[in-house]
Amino acid sequence: MRGLIDQRTTTTTGQHRYPDVVASYVLYLRQLYPPIRAREIVRIVGREYGYKTNNRTVMAFLERNPILVQLPLPVTGFHQFDDAYRARWTVVRLLFHFVREVEPDGGPLWLRLTGQAGVKAFIQTELGLGLESGDAGA
Repeated sequence: MRGLIDQRTTTTTGQHRYPDVVASYVLYLRQLYPPIRAREIVRIVGREYGYKTNNRTVMAFLERNPILVQLPLPVTGFHQFDDAYRARWTVVRLLFHFVREVEPDGGPLWLRLTGQAGVKAFIQTELGLGLESGDAGA
């Protein structure tokens, strides 16, 4: 009946609202250690903030607020390479865009590098290549 007075169209029955500090700490605990159980979170929150809750409320809260998980990226760590050349090549591939163009019938092969400002200067100084003046580089 109260919804008629203040014009509410939805109900929040069964949805406990944690104080912001407690809510962020619950999400932090779940992100820090995803297999943590709701009862452990209840104990930690009670100990840290003196806030009383129960495991069902914590589980419902975590269902409404899923944790984003960073999936592992298929990038080899810089120091995991045996060869310094391969490590440097990995960094270069992250910074530049390479395009190979092959002309038909045994024609020339073109390798174009594009990227952020300074790509042309980097190629000239680091690789010792003289680029033609007709190449309007990046």
